[in-house]
Amino acid sequence: MIDTAVRRLLQSIPVLIGVLILGFLLIQLSPGDPARVFAGAMAPPEVVEQIREQMGLDRPMLVQFWPYLERVLQGDLGRSFISNKTVASELGRPLFRRSS
Repeated sequence: MIDTAVRRLLQSIPVLIGVLILGFLLIQLSPGDPARVFAGAMAPPEVVEQIREQMGLDRPMLVQFWPYLERVLQGDLGRSFISNKTVASELGRPLFRRSS
């Protein structure tokens, strides 16, 4: 029983790594500029570039992956651009909502 559980956990590691890579690539390849969204439509280009540097978006994709991986492993999924709340709390809200 324990052997089966350990084997299943070890088999899930490549799947989790694949999901992390796929999620990162989908974020990177999605249309739009996160720095532009964060700064606002009327922000001057200098402000957008400054935000891009602060967010690390000016670095190559492979360099951006490692901090992303570290944050995800620590449970930090970032902040929502829409509500400015943590993504983890946004994802957990429907799970822990009390039914009336």
